[in-house]
Formats: sequence, C-alpha cells, structure tokens
Amino acid sequence: PWEPSFAECAIHGSAGCGVMFRMGGSAKFTKCKIYDNKLFGVLLAGDRAFVDASDTEIRNNQLGGLYICDSAKAHITKGEVKGNGGIGVLVKAASVAMEEIEVSDNAGHGVCFTARSTGTVDKCVLSNNQGSNALIEGESQPAIKGTTMSGAREAGVLLLKGARPTLSRNTVTANRPCGMAFAEGADAIVFGNSVCENTPYGLMVLDGALGH
Repeated sequence: PWEPSFAECAIHGSAGCGVMFRMGGSAKFTKCKIYDNKLFGVLLAGDRAFVDASDTEIRNNQLGGLYICDSAKAHITKGEVKGNGGIGVLVKAASVAMEEIEVSDNAGHGVCFTARSTGTVDKCVLSNNQGSNALIEGESQPAIKGTTMSGAREAGVLLLKGARPTLSRNTVTANRPCGMAFAEGADAIVFGNSVCENTPYGLMVLDGALGH
C-alpha cells in the first residue's frame, strides 16, 4: 500500500492533534518533531492504522504524546516522548513496539497498556513521570525488557485489573511509593530485574495479585 514518508519535519501548533491516522492510514517519520499541539501529538485509531517513527520527538502536547487505539499498531525507535500534558504513550486495545525511547516528564503515566493491549518496551528509559512509569491493566500482555524505570510518583511499574505482562532484566529505581506494585488480579512473569532504592517499598503485592 501507498505509505508517505516524512523526514526532518516540524509539526506543531495544531488546534487538534499534530498527526492523526484513521481508516488504515499509515506513514513513516524520521527525525521529525511533533510538539505544542492542543490534543495528542500523534493519534492512531482503527484496524490497519500504522506508524513507523525513528529519531522522532513527541513533546509538550496538551492531552498526551502518542495515543494508539482500536487495533492500530506503531513501531517507534530511538526517539523521545517528553513533557506531554497527559500520558506519554497510551495503548488501548492496540499494539506498540518501542525500542530505545526516552519517555519522561509527562504529566500522567509514562507508558500505559490497557484493554487487552500487547507490545514490547525494549531498552527504553522511563523516568520522572507524574503517574507510574509503566501502568499495565485490563488483561494487557506487553513485555518490558532491558528498560530503566526511575523517579515516578505512582510506582515504577503498576499492574492492575488482570494485567499479564512479562518483566525481564529491567532496572527499577528511585520510585515512590514502590518499585513494582501488583494488585487486582495481576499475574506477571518477573525475572532478572533489579528493584533498588525505591521509597518506601521495593515490591507491593495486594488484592489477590500473583508474581512468578
């Protein structure tokens, strides 16, 4: 299918979203800056909607950075999602593959998987987000691996509502009130992680959650 490509473009100051994909729309972004838009930086909605972004900044958008929903898919590498007014990367009934992305200083959660979403967060840095650095809920099953999660105000990793992620070889440090929290029937596979110097708790397991 036809797929437009954008390189070294600045997309900013829109009254809505900086970029919106619907009804199978797709595109590739390289070394672009998407910032200061009134809604989301990038919105992908619907089956076959897809974006491939590399070395791209998504920052300072009022509602959030990247919102992927309704079976849409995204692949983002070597960029940043920073300083947005809501969640940095929100994945709802959709899928994302993230590699070497910095997700930091967002007013909501850093990365959120909800409504049976899937995906990977690989070798990323999630830091100083006002919610949790990674919220996984609603029977979502992402894999987070080789990632550093630090400085969050609502847990480095927060698992709720039947979340079923795999968390492997991550560093989870300097988060409040804990490094990892498991609640509401979350059932995670957790191995090879370093959970250190969180305040006041390293791990919290509540409300029938499981970790193994």
